[in-house]
Amino acid sequence: MKHSVSACQAYLRASSYYRAAEFFLHENPNDPRILEIWQTSVDTFLKAARLFTHPFQEIEIPYEGTTMPGYFYKPSKEIAGKNDVQRPTLIIHTGFDGTQEELYSQAVLAALQRGYNCLTFEGPGQGKVIRKQKIPFRYDWEKVVKPVVDYALNNLEGINPNKIALMGISLGGYLAARAAAFETRLSACVLDDGVYDVFESFVGPYRKTPLESIMTSTNAI
Repeated sequence: MKHSVSACQAYLRASSYYRAAEFFLHENPNDPRILEIWQTSVDTFLKAARLFTHPFQEIEIPYEGTTMPGYFYKPSKEIAGKNDVQRPTLIIHTGFDGTQEELYSQAVLAALQRGYNCLTFEGPGQGKVIRKQKIPFRYDWEKVVKPVVDYALNNLEGINPNKIALMGISLGGYLAARAAAFETRLSACVLDDGVYDVFESFVGPYRKTPLESIMTSTNAI
């Protein structure tokens, strides 16, 4: 295909633009455009994925009588070398209002460039699982991550069982910490950022005046 690199990048930008537009529609949860634009964001991402130079597959992870959507990525041949090598694997999920398509630019690419496999998924309260399946968040996130690890070990090739890491972004920093406290098969956990008090993370900034917030940020630099 001619211009495949440019086409891939254009589809990724389009996916990001649709996602940004959908974000601002949630003032009215019943707005029919939410599902339409979210789906278009996913569809354009998948068009980009068909042009990736590294292996990619859509997966469905069994979860309590239904499934959770995910993507599995492997490094390109130039980076991976032998395909039969068991590699460290990074599992990534987002937080309160993100989607797994966003994770590709946020973290997946960096993992692939360093020779990691990468598995992203959306759990209860996130992405497709809340928009189409109507399954809300749950606090005991270890019960969400366990079937993801099970799936990775039993269904995906090239997974080193002793080198599985979990990364949570935004509110996912709280969820991933909770999961890592109980899921013993994880060898590392990345919290970006570390949310140890969900309530305080929401209301804390509003206890300061704009000037106090600026001064706090300036002093921290």
